[in-house]
Amino acid sequence: PKTPKPLKSDSFNIQMSIQTAEVAASSAANTHIATVQELFSKADVLLFKEGDYSAAERIYRQIIDLESRTANVSVELGFKPAQRFIQAGRALDDAVRHETVRVRSICDALNSICYCLKFRTGYNELINDGEIRLDDGSSARCFSYLKQLYLEALRFDPDDVEAMFNIGGLHLQRR
Repeated sequence: PKTPKPLKSDSFNIQMSIQTAEVAASSAANTHIATVQELFSKADVLLFKEGDYSAAERIYRQIIDLESRTANVSVELGFKPAQRFIQAGRALDDAVRHETVRVRSICDALNSICYCLKFRTGYNELINDGEIRLDDGSSARCFSYLKQLYLEALRFDPDDVEAMFNIGGLHLQRR
């Protein structure tokens, strides 16, 4: 028995399904990025304009939590292998772009948490590694904790200039 040739409408429907899936994935990624940008804007206002370091720190931690929970989503589409390959390539491009934004957001949030801590901490606590109270109610050694956060940013992005500069500044202040 011969297999019937697919109708042109089948090809059109498959193409429309691919485009619909791409638009949905792109829309979700854009919504996520917009949410993170809004959180950064709110936290930056609290940090730099209002001086509410604790509230800003909570939002920066929320950004890290949000970005840490973000997973690459893959959509299984029942198309021919070539179409799945094209779809996978597009999804991979989107995933790489989103991962780059996610890593940058985490690094920026870690650096900003350090600003919150430095602004609300006295100079002596900083250079003498004094104990500070963290926003979650726990405590830590100031210099050690800041250094740990900067190193965490560098773990995500070894080329993060801001973290490198600030960790160097911490060490210079202790001389």
